[in-house]
Amino acid sequence: MADLLTTSRLDGGGALVLRRERVDLVLAVGEAVERCRSAHPQREILADLDAVPGFDGEPGLLARVFDNLLSNAVKYSDPSSTVRVRLQSREGGVALCIEDQGIGIAPEDQFRVFTPFFRTDRSRARDTGGVGLGLALSKQIVEAHGGRISLGSGPGEGTTVLVFLPAASG
Repeated sequence: MADLLTTSRLDGGGALVLRRERVDLVLAVGEAVERCRSAHPQREILADLDAVPGFDGEPGLLARVFDNLLSNAVKYSDPSSTVRVRLQSREGGVALCIEDQGIGIAPEDQFRVFTPFFRTDRSRARDTGGVGLGLALSKQIVEAHGGRISLGSGPGEGTTVLVFLPAASG
């Protein structure tokens, strides 16, 4: 339900006005990792969070992105596999990489996974839940912050999602 409300806010008819403040991305990503670990204590989630520059963004929306991406990594990978999270400075900004060893996404579906309500056939099992808004919403939020999101994947090879956020101005 929260994803539907956030999507409604982002699609409100006009330009999204973010309530920006300085965000400590190491802290924000670290908190998302801890929420995921608490929800899935049996999962191994390795986090390598480098010191990165501050970022001007809306903390609640960014947390939604981090939570969605981590939830997908856990949901669509074998419980005995490891989810890896890396946060690093990159030229002009910050890169967040979340990598799983899961079911992967077929090449023909990769361009569609950021479309609202799209779910790949293999992800339609009842036990995974969701309505196909998480990645679409994450893309909208990242782009509203001036960033970009992409993924690399292959069936049976897992998925790596990369989020790039531009450096804070000033």
